[in-house]
Amino acid sequence: MGRCRERWSIRWIQGDSLSIIRGDVAEIVEACAQGDVDDAQEAVTLLLAGIDELLDRYESALKVHRIERPYAPRT
Repeated sequence: MGRCRERWSIRWIQGDSLSIIRGDVAEIVEACAQGDVDDAQEAVTLLLAGIDELLDRYESALKVHRIERPYAPRT
């Protein structure tokens, strides 16, 4: 569990974005608890797309200010 906390130690994120991510994770947890793999897969796919969108905006802001990305490129 400690690794997850390290990976999610986001320093700044808007509350509305964090609330949306939390809702998506809760949906995935519920789908998994009910054994609904298809719903879980759909929800996690949407969650990943949302996180990628946030990262795209973050990386664009870094470029504008000529700041190097503080993490490895996405795979």
